[in-house]
Amino acid sequence: KDFYAEIPVSMKVAGNFRNMVIFFDQISSLSRIVNVKNVRLIIPKKGNKLESTCTAVTYRFVDKPPPKKKTPTKKKKK
Repeated sequence: KDFYAEIPVSMKVAGNFRNMVIFFDQISSLSRIVNVKNVRLIIPKKGNKLESTCTAVTYRFVDKPPPKKKTPTKKKKK
């Protein structure tokens, strides 16, 4: 886990069931890795528009900082 960082994106989407399926399918087809977590589907009492909240997590490479150069310690003369 030292070489990557997570980038979480909270989302709220709304639409009919078919559009929700298409949306999540398109996320799975992206060129980068995206994991969808904490999916919550809210079914309305009226109408056919569903709501969903979720967190999409993608990742980025983290360059390691260059190693610190050790500075020679000066010895005290007695």
